[in-house]
Amino acid sequence: MQGYGKEIESPDEAILVPEELKGNVHVLLGNMDEIYHFHGDIFFADLKEFETSPSEVGKCFIRRVSIATMI
Repeated sequence: MQGYGKEIESPDEAILVPEELKGNVHVLLGNMDEIYHFHGDIFFADLKEFETSPSEVGKCFIRRVSIATMI
């Protein structure tokens, strides 16, 4: 998770980063911790419920849509 910010701020990658993001990495990656924990602690458990019925995986997204919009 920390690697992305370092890459964006690296002088070696400066030509690849849009001007609007230079010095504003927090705009792009500010909620990375919350997203990481949501996927690891909540969403992964939901996915495991449908391990034997992959055609039902869409239910995970529907169930968690309100949580995902809060992140």
